[in-house]
Amino acid sequence: MGAGPQDGDDGKTPGEEQDRAGRFGDRQENQQGNRQEAWIEGIRVVADSNRIIAALIKDSTTRRILESPSFSFYAPEFMRSEVEKHREEISSKGKMGEGEFDLLFSLLLTRVKILPRANYQHLIECLKRDIPDQKDLPYLAVCTLVEADGIWTHDPHFLRQKRVKVLTNYDLLRYAREH
Repeated sequence: MGAGPQDGDDGKTPGEEQDRAGRFGDRQENQQGNRQEAWIEGIRVVADSNRIIAALIKDSTTRRILESPSFSFYAPEFMRSEVEKHREEISSKGKMGEGEFDLLFSLLLTRVKILPRANYQHLIECLKRDIPDQKDLPYLAVCTLVEADGIWTHDPHFLRQKRVKVLTNYDLLRYAREH
């Protein structure tokens, strides 16, 4: 792990940048100007609560991705409270009772390493200028802490930041198919 972001750079020391460039290969830019990196085996992905909620509501591609051994998923502890806040709506849309919700949520969480706020709190302040929605800071901090290869989200706020790659279902399916 590096010492953390420096003013005016992407948070990587020259040695870290060389290591990541060597692991990933060629860099590209997406439409938002974010760096995109070629895939490698065993990627680390931070899962936003919207992906967990989607997996709870419907037995779908999102749920299959969460179950895939191709990925190591991480999330801040804040994700649990975000999901719990919408428990009734999720249960209703997913046509499940309280017991079914609890069982499915706990099964999905076996695939996600939840990180306590104390592990990433020190990163929050220096990341505040990187993303407009301050509720997304814990996710960005976890990405930085675990040196994630991207964040899996449908939250448009993440498209405005340049620190981590934003991953879609398509990106993850493509990676799983190729590896």
